Amino acid sequence: MQKTPEIPLPYQDEPEPARKPVHVPTVLSVEDRKRTADLQFAEAYLSGEATDSYGNKVDGSNARCPESGAQCGVTKPAVTESAPQNTQAHMDNVNLSDRDHTGAMIDPSIKMGTREYEEAKGRLPRTERGATRKGVSLAEGMTQAQYDAMMYTWDRTQGTPSMADQTEKILRARKNISDSFSRGGLKK
Repeated sequence: MQKTPEIPLPYQDEPEPARKPVHVPTVLSVEDRKRTADLQFAEAYLSGEATDSYGNKVDGSNARCPESGAQCGVTKPAVTESAPQNTQAHMDNVNLSDRDHTGAMIDPSIKMGTREYEEAKGRLPRTERGATRKGVSLAEGMTQAQYDAMMYTWDRTQGTPSMADQTEKILRARKNISDSFSRGGLKK
């Protein structure tokens, strides 16, 4: 076999320049990036440079709520009590009445539609046992709390019997019909 002659190339004899190492960035996983961000936040929070999502600092102060201090998401911040909204503030006082639809004087301290309002107007008798919505005294042995609980259930179901009561009524009716009639004729 014949050896091919080496062909000299330009700059072949010169030494190769030393290459600088190339920095290949390492790709962090999502968990590692989150962990890194959490550690950076923890260091900044503990040093007092960062606040949490509610604006709290590590020393317990809060720039958003300086009077109440640190806040948390579990409890509500302090709410100042305000007067109830006046629904007739936009009206001229000349057009406002001091009497209700029956002509009786309006007592602003009693809310209309309450038992106290109805009793004050004389529409419900004041009894020790209590009264129904129509003003009838409650039966012996029934308390006002029991009656109110029954009426709450009645209002919640809109006055209809429960599903169990309806099913029982249907089954009773079917039994009565089948007991009374046998295949088209009356039972004797």
